[in-house]
Amino acid sequence: VLGDYEKAVAANQKAHDLDPANALTYGNLIGAYESTGRFDEARATEQEAKAHNLDGAGNHTTLYTIDFLQHNPAGMESEAAQVMGKPGYEDQILYLEANVAAYGGQYSKSRELVRRAVESALRADEKEVAANYYSTAGIQEAVVGNTAPARQQAEAGLALSTGRDVQSSSGL
Repeated sequence: VLGDYEKAVAANQKAHDLDPANALTYGNLIGAYESTGRFDEARATEQEAKAHNLDGAGNHTTLYTIDFLQHNPAGMESEAAQVMGKPGYEDQILYLEANVAAYGGQYSKSRELVRRAVESALRADEKEVAANYYSTAGIQEAVVGNTAPARQQAEAGLALSTGRDVQSSSGL
């Protein structure tokens, strides 16, 4: 969180060594490797987790991001397919896909994926998460001058929650 990613790798390696049968330590280590650009080590750690039947669905969101950074659409598709239908994770992948669409200038597609991510988050009883998807999508729209959709996204987020993060994103 503080940006000292090498320390995070060391701390997560130690946690993993202390509790190697914990899926969370695998996931945290994979995320730490991703933050330091050590993508091969992230993938190897995921393979190790799978070999020990400790493959957490959250690992796939990190690997999806790595595949995006490495321009690997087939890998992105594979990671997304592995978490679709899994409550609490499907929405995250859908939102990542929405971000990729927005990055590519496909705002109509992005809006549809945000809507699906919100619906998935609400099915998982994650109202604040759903609201954040709308409000942060509004920021993306505003940055490129899509003011009407930006306002709609912000208002949709605020309709779901008035939490601090949603308010600040919607205000932006």
